[in-house]
Order: sequence, then structure tokens, then C-alpha cells
Amino acid sequence: MIPELKHIIETDAIILFEELYQTYNVEVPVQLVTPDDIKKVQEMMGRTKNEYAYLNAMFTGLCIIVKNENDVKKKKELITKRDLYERYTKEVKFRYDVLSRMLSAKMAENEELKMTGTGGL
Repeated sequence: MIPELKHIIETDAIILFEELYQTYNVEVPVQLVTPDDIKKVQEMMGRTKNEYAYLNAMFTGLCIIVKNENDVKKKKELITKRDLYERYTKEVKFRYDVLSRMLSAKMAENEELKMTGTGGL
């Protein structure tokens, strides 16, 4: 079994929630003003893509484990953990989408400013 999945199965759900919250609850910049802001968002998008892939893999593994579990008590516990991973997978995907939209909007704004001759980053 993948070590990360073993950790998930062996760890209490509230502890997993705390770990997920501390790791994946990331503040997104409010606006992009400087070239450094744009670079930061690009870096965040790369990290976010990797986080999504990891969380989605753990979610998929938990779905398989839940499906194959026969003990009702263990199954309920695993469903709670699976639901946590599903929630954070969606949250990370949402963050990626927000960052992508911010970057696209800034690039469109810069193109418009260049076309009108008023600047841009």
C-alpha cells in the first residue's frame, strides 16, 4: 500500500482535517499589479497543479478502499476521510481556476493597454 494511503487510514479524521487545512488552505492574491505578482501566481499555479494531482490520487485510492471495506464501522470512518479528500481536491481545483482567471484577465488587460499605447506590465 502507498505510504500516504496507509497514513490516511491509520490517522483520525479530525487530525487529517487539521493536516489538510494547514497544508491546502492557501491565501490567493487579491490583485496582480507588478511583474513579481504575476510570477508569484504562475508559481502558485504550478504548486496547485501538483497538489491537485496528489489529492486526487489519494481520493481515488480512498474510493477503492471504501468500496472494498466490509466492516461497517471502518467503512463509515473511511467514507469520512474520503469526503475530506474530495473536499480539498475541489478546493485546490477552485484555487487553480481562480489563479488562472486572474492571470488571463491581467494578460488581457496588458494587451489592451499595449494596443491603446498606455503601457502594460
